[in-house]
Amino acid sequence: MKIKIFDGFSLKSYQWKQFTKNCFTERGFQLKEARKIRKLSEKTLDMMNSYGWSETEIDFFHSTFAPIFGFYYGTISYHDSIQTLSLSGHALNAMNLLRPHLEALLLLVYILENRDDLIKMENKVYDYFDWVIVKMKINTDQSFKSELARIILTEDTMEKVKNNFNEIKSKYANNPKGFKKLLKMNSFLNSKERLRLSKKINIEGLYHHIYAESSAVIHFADIEHRMEASSEHLDGYTYDIRKKNAAVWPILISNLLQVNCIMQLSKIFHKEDITKQKLESIFNK
Repeated sequence: MKIKIFDGFSLKSYQWKQFTKNCFTERGFQLKEARKIRKLSEKTLDMMNSYGWSETEIDFFHSTFAPIFGFYYGTISYHDSIQTLSLSGHALNAMNLLRPHLEALLLLVYILENRDDLIKMENKVYDYFDWVIVKMKINTDQSFKSELARIILTEDTMEKVKNNFNEIKSKYANNPKGFKKLLKMNSFLNSKERLRLSKKINIEGLYHHIYAESSAVIHFADIEHRMEASSEHLDGYTYDIRKKNAAVWPILISNLLQVNCIMQLSKIFHKEDITKQKLESIFNK
């Protein structure tokens, strides 16, 4: 099938109109803070270039620090995505991303609580990737039942997934209970561990709030409170969804999460105090 260069223009044009129509109705100070937090997120990551890595830390860089930087960059992506969705009039959908944003933060907390023990940090990273590989095998097996998925999931892809899975299975040959636990884990961090880590960084209330409110489907089911009559019609009224200032809440929560992500990464470089001062300046404290 030949695709013409302008085939997607009408859709892109519509998306741009939606964004420009809704983004300028937002006047929350959270937007200014969000941009500053984004910049500080990247500057904190750039510390890796100026930090004086010890020889021991360099030995652990590929196995431990590089994946942590990858996890951290994922939090920046969540922070950006939540802003983009919210400012284009889809704040309810943006709420769905608050939970994975929170879980990415808690993964950083989990690994970096052992900042001074590189072996423990490395083992936690390995444990995480073991779970990812096992979870990928389970998920691809389920997806392969779909004819459409079989077009995307080539035999080569399935073979790689299978081989990676078998490597992990061999790794746990002397620990069958541990492997069985991996097979049953829907999430890497269970609810008790997530709550413990939330308490550790003093966001227990925020943790409960996000898990209670991030099921946006519930909000769609109860959407009538966001509807207002705009004009009379033959059979009653025509209704519009109120979108003004809808972006404030998910952006505010995402800002709070990203601030904590920045503080966690600064632990690697032992710059918590300096980073805290920079964050306080953003919030005029």
